[in-house]
Amino acid sequence: MNKNWRNRPTHIDSIPRNIDYIIGIDESGNADLKHVRNAKTSGKSLDKNERHFTVTACCIATSKFVDTREAVMALKHKYWQNALFQYKDGLKRICFHSRDIRKKSTAFKPGNIDYDGFIHDLGNLLSQVPICLYSSHIDKLAHVEQYTRPQSPYDLCMTFVLERIVYSIGRNASYIIVLESRGKKEDKELLDFIKRLLDHGSNYCSSKEFSCIKGVYFNPKWCNAADSQMSYWLLELADLYAYPIQKYFVHNKKDMAFQTLYPKISGYPEVTGKGLKSFP
Repeated sequence: MNKNWRNRPTHIDSIPRNIDYIIGIDESGNADLKHVRNAKTSGKSLDKNERHFTVTACCIATSKFVDTREAVMALKHKYWQNALFQYKDGLKRICFHSRDIRKKSTAFKPGNIDYDGFIHDLGNLLSQVPICLYSSHIDKLAHVEQYTRPQSPYDLCMTFVLERIVYSIGRNASYIIVLESRGKKEDKELLDFIKRLLDHGSNYCSSKEFSCIKGVYFNPKWCNAADSQMSYWLLELADLYAYPIQKYFVHNKKDMAFQTLYPKISGYPEVTGKGLKSFP
């Protein structure tokens, strides 16, 4: 495990020893408040997708990591030769990307695979993998209307998610966090915020309780060292789970995709305030 993770955003490629859980985190929507402030000032209507922001965490025990990876890879091998696809910029490991799957684009075009069969198998995979979900949502318009100096939606959501993970699993376990890299500036800002959270605690969780988090890492979609022949499947699962949860918060409707993941949300069936947190 890279012990320099506090110095700068860095990536991780192997399971660390003596770590109990790995947490993959992804977001849906845009955390920026500029458009929301402009809409509030001008009185213009705000698109629902611009109004809402959600962060979702997938928590998996390291003891289940290898078996789950094999299940993900088995699905990739079933529909693509050697689990690879010729993307525009080269031959790469298949990457499960929610938007591409929904749009039936790139590797997921029906002409490239049996799309209906794949969707059926993907749903089975998402319902069966041993993952626990934690998600936090911000209604950005309500947030801006309620607070004179609203905190960053990303920072708020991250705080809520990490608090709930520590409380539900306990601080006697050890965790590492893996996020998808978004850019040097964005990664540095998020890392700095998480470090402050771990060092000083939050309103509901002390720094001692957060000490169970042993590292924070930022990985790209594909592993550059492996010539993109490897992808980070836990981040892919986080992306696949995040979108249906965002849709639930936006529309307040439990569609089929949400019903598939619902039992995996921490606290199920009483998930409100536990595995799911909406603010304000």
